Amino acid sequence: MPTHSRTHATHAAGIGQARHRLYLLVLDGASHLPLRLGFGVARLAGRLRHRLLLGSLRVNPDAARSLERTPLEIRTVARRAAELRASSELEDRLCPRLREPVLGRLVRIRGLENLEGALEHGKGAVLFSVHVWSADALFAALAELGHAPTVVGYGPRTGFLPFDRELRLRQVRQMERRFGYRYLWMGEDPFVAVRAAGVLRANGVVVMFVDLPGQGAAVDVDLLGGRTRFASGPALLSQATGAPLLDFYLHRAETWAPVIAEIGTPFVAAGALEGAVESCAKKLDAHVRRDPAQWTFFSSRAGSDALDAAAPR
Repeated sequence: MPTHSRTHATHAAGIGQARHRLYLLVLDGASHLPLRLGFGVARLAGRLRHRLLLGSLRVNPDAARSLERTPLEIRTVARRAAELRASSELEDRLCPRLREPVLGRLVRIRGLENLEGALEHGKGAVLFSVHVWSADALFAALAELGHAPTVVGYGPRTGFLPFDRELRLRQVRQMERRFGYRYLWMGEDPFVAVRAAGVLRANGVVVMFVDLPGQGAAVDVDLLGGRTRFASGPALLSQATGAPLLDFYLHRAETWAPVIAEIGTPFVAAGALEGAVESCAKKLDAHVRRDPAQWTFFSSRAGSDALDAAAPR
């Protein structure tokens, strides 16, 4: 690369990092405001970030096609996704310091009876979803109810930009200390599956995400009118332990806060693994179609997002 090109790229990266730091500072400040005002500031920060980075926006093509909306409507959904991201990142700052319970203030749960009914059988429960904004606030709310989950996923060291890794790790540790739920990082702990099965045998709750499969067992499923690969971990755990599977998703009403968490009805992964994973995908397909902006992989920006978009094919 010529010297002037390298200089230009370095300059552009410096500007991008400065903007990102300012964005984070705004969210830090918003976390000290009254909730309604704080979310208003976060939404504004999200809209401004969306406008500044519009040139690098990439929308999941299968999602855009399946929604059957105009390009303008798709851009509106992408702008909402930016507001949801900022609100989720605000909650990451609010939850550890909030004096009132998270449940009610930041999260309202629908379908809690489905989870508690599943746990009555003594085999634990596996909550599964695609990656969604505000998931940590839901985990904190479940912990307040006595159902502190064990969340299985990829750690920030493997999925986040270097600039954000330490910040995310600090937030995770704060949430674990404050609420008592914990993370198990795939790729860093070779016994993740064994530990997750142990949680279920103790009648605990395990959370897993299916839309970022690793190199191991994954299954082709129908999603948004296309074919993509889903992780088979939740179905495998259910088959091995008898623990029921329950889908979950989050969305925001016009009032914006609290975020609404929905927990679906339980089922056990029986029969062929492919069929069980397809059943998971069918439930999540309906959620994403209803509120695509809440799916963190609906849109991404090259070089600026913590996680890149999934790649349906």
